[in-house]
Formats: sequence, structure tokens, C-alpha cells
Amino acid sequence: MRQELPGKFIFTAVLFITDVGIVLLSFYIAYFIRMDILGPLLRVPFRDVPFSFYLKYYYLFFIWPLVFAYEGLYTRRMPLSDETIRLWRGSLISTGIVVISIFALKVYLISRLVILIALVVSFVLFPLIRSGVKALLYRTGIWDRRIIVVGGGREGRLIIRSLNKTRSLGYRVVGVVDESLERGSTLEGAPVIGDFGSIPEILRRSRVDGVLIANPDIDKEKLSEILALTERYTQDVFVLPDFLGLRTQGLEVENLNSLVILKFKNNLFNPWNRALKRTLDVLFSVIALLILAPFMGLVALLIKLDSKGPVFFVHDRIGKGGVPFKCFKFRTMYLDAEERLRRFLDENPRAREEWENFMKLRSFPDPRLTGIGGFLRKYSIDELPQLFNVLKGDMSLVGPRPYLPREIEHMGSSYDLVIAARPGLTGLWQVSGRNELSFKDRLLLDEYYVRNWSLWLDVTILLKTLGSVLKKEGAY
Repeated sequence: MRQELPGKFIFTAVLFITDVGIVLLSFYIAYFIRMDILGPLLRVPFRDVPFSFYLKYYYLFFIWPLVFAYEGLYTRRMPLSDETIRLWRGSLISTGIVVISIFALKVYLISRLVILIALVVSFVLFPLIRSGVKALLYRTGIWDRRIIVVGGGREGRLIIRSLNKTRSLGYRVVGVVDESLERGSTLEGAPVIGDFGSIPEILRRSRVDGVLIANPDIDKEKLSEILALTERYTQDVFVLPDFLGLRTQGLEVENLNSLVILKFKNNLFNPWNRALKRTLDVLFSVIALLILAPFMGLVALLIKLDSKGPVFFVHDRIGKGGVPFKCFKFRTMYLDAEERLRRFLDENPRAREEWENFMKLRSFPDPRLTGIGGFLRKYSIDELPQLFNVLKGDMSLVGPRPYLPREIEHMGSSYDLVIAARPGLTGLWQVSGRNELSFKDRLLLDEYYVRNWSLWLDVTILLKTLGSVLKKEGAY
């Protein structure tokens, strides 16, 4: 195992200095906006206080890194979206502390407008600059953590793919250990370096910081054996549990004497949470519709010019409580779409197998799509009319996937929990692979969302949705 103390110290020191610098830069930009832009533009005679006056109270700038330390932003590894939420929350708290402090110190020459503008500017600068600094530290080897993955099945492939996509975590997969894979082959770009029995030798001769056991089906005896082998040589041992791919936000671990209990909550059963979620749905859908109205009008015109048929596709989906509702989308298919699909599946057995597994065509061109329909789907533009469903109360901005009536028979025991919430315009399924996920995995993600809803989870999903749409991840 590597000696990590110097690397951790350098990483923490660099981020600490970076954060103080970002605060200072945010205040300077805010000061410039107030004095050189808003002043002349609004013709307001702001009091001419030099920026050097702000620097006299430099110690206030250190409030941000202290709050960030409490938020775990120097010790915990997390995806950029989760880190952004913590940065925003930390910035809000820090700004509040600064405002209270300047009143307590009676420093009335510090502009409240500058503080407010600095807060907004910091919302942009912190995620951008921090991610750049982390990428640099990752390339230099200071931020990276070298891990091997034990298990090369479906779970192993998914976890390696997720780690490769989430560089902000800093984990570098340097090898895969699995008895069923040939040594020297690769799995998602990572080399297969041995079997279970070779783990001690691999850890002794390799520079490895952690081991991730990605085999939920492994029996307890084998798992205990692997844990005993790995924890002698590495600092961290990760075990992927049977609820594959689900984040642990909202999952609580409780100790009952010598027993460990996992507590799964159902946050959307709380009436206050439901009221807050509905209020935000109405507010944001109204704002979004007002902003997007001209663009949606243009899309409607293009659909009309492209093929025969209505602009909107209205179809039945399963809503809250199992009550069907009319879901609105921009039409992306020909009027005889089902007949086209039937003929295509009859002529292509492999396509039929893929359709039965995913209820989607992932590796075949969809014969039902119109010329503009493929473009609208790739960027999820076809789903914009669902904002009307959100406004009506049929849907929510974030929630479980809106399932088709014919899919009820495939939902099994997940059905009752999934229909406890309004379906969402986006959701965990949308930002965790979209159509790359199997039907079962989508259900598991939806179950997790209903149990673990929080306002921050919704904000995180909305931010991730924007990134997924722009990157066209999992879009077909």
C-alpha cells in the first residue's frame, strides 16, 4: 500500500488555497460588477470604497473552507453533481455567517450587494475551478486512487464503466480479478490480471490502494475469505451490495447490539415533502414553459412539415396510485409505427430479443422514427410537452419513469412502491444510463428514488439530466 499522507496533505492544501482564491476572485468580480457596470448602467452613485478595504477583513474569506471542511469537501470523494450541491450549500451558509459577522463587527462599508453578487458568481466558479484543479491533481497522481475490481460479470462491467465516467471520484481501475476471464484480456478497458487465489500476490507486488468486490452473488464464506486477504494489504475494501447501482443517499445504517441493520426510508410518504415537491413543480414548470414557448412553437412547425400527422403524441401512462393519464410528447413516429415495428421484429430475431429485454431498440435503427423524430429523441426535446402534465399534476419534474399500461405485468413487486409517486419528466433512470439499463434496473432505481427522496436529490438529478441530454448518453 502506498504511503498516502503526503499526497493527502498536498491535495487538501491545494484545494484549501484554491477555495480561498475563488472566494477572493468572486468578491473582486462582484466589486467590479457593482462599481463599473451596475453603477454607470443604473446611474446610482454607489459609495466609492476601494477593494483594498475588503482585504482588511481577509479572515472572513476563510469561513468558506471551514464550512467546506464540515461538508466533507476535502476528505470525501463524490461525483461532481453531488459536490456542486455541497458547494452551493456551503456557500450559502458561509455567506450567511459573513453577513452576521459584518453586522456584529459594525463594518457598514462592506456592500451587501457585493456579497450577494459574490455568492452568485461563486456558484459558477467553485464547481468549474475545483473540477479543473482535481483533474490536474488526478493526472499528476496526487488525487488518483488505484483499485482492482474483484468480479468481472455484469456488475463488474457496470462499476468499471461508472468509475471511468466519474473521473471526479479519482479512482483508477488498474486491474480485474475473476476466475471466469482469461488473464491478459480486458474488461471495459481494464486488464484482467488474475483469479481470486492470486489476490495476495497481486496486492504485494502492485501499487494498489483499494479493492472493490463487484460480485453481489458471492457466498458469505468466499466474501469473508477475500476480505481477509485484501484488508491486510490495502486501506479500503469496497463491497458492491445486491442493490446494484443505487446510491446510498438516504440509506441509514443502524447498529442493534452486534447486528447491522439497513434502514430504507420512504420520504415521499411525508405530506410536507409532497407539498414542497408539488410547489416546486408548479413554479418551475410555469417558468420553463414561458421561456421555452417560442422554441416549442418552432419544433411543432418542423414536425408538421416533416410528416403527416398531429404535432403531439398523446398516450396512456400509469400515474400516481395506478391511475392512467394522458401523457403529452412531440410526435416522433410515423402514424403506422406499430405495424412498422412488428414487421421489423419479425424480420430480425436479434432485434426482437433486444426488444423483449429492454423494451427498446438500442443497437438497431428504430423503423418507427420520422426524419426529425430521431433528433428530438436524441436530445429529449420530444418530452418538453410533459411540462403541461407537470402543471396539471399528472407528473412531477423528477420522479419514477412513466410506465406504459402494458408494462404493469412486468413490474412485479415494484409496482406498488413505484406508483406511490407521480412519474417524472426525468429521474434516476434518466441519469443512470437511460436506455442502456435493463427494465429491472430501471425499476430498482425508481424504488430507490421513492424511498429516498429529498430536495437535494431532485436538484442533483436535474443537473445530471442537463449533462446527460447534452452528451446524448443512453439516448436512442
